[in-house]
Amino acid sequence: MAEPSTSRVTVYDIDQLVTGATPQFSQQIFERVKALIEPLAQDDPVREYGELQLNVLDRIATGTTRGTRALGVPGEADAGWAEMPSHPAGGIAPGASDGGH
Repeated sequence: MAEPSTSRVTVYDIDQLVTGATPQFSQQIFERVKALIEPLAQDDPVREYGELQLNVLDRIATGTTRGTRALGVPGEADAGWAEMPSHPAGGIAPGASDGGH
């Protein structure tokens, strides 16, 4: 059986997990970071940094995959949305086929 690691968790360790997180995997990474910082003292600066990164991961997940728009992403009511080539009136891009659907 492997012995438990006695190495100190660092900000670098957290960054290695969080950097490049995608919406599809942000909740899994969230759980890993949470488990990593859980044993740290409440006032530990690495834990505080980890908690900030948990908020980032939560925003990545909830801003995209749960059906809500992330801050700064335009919606249908915003000026210019209807003129975007990927969202013309009628629902498909010019020259595109609806694929029979």
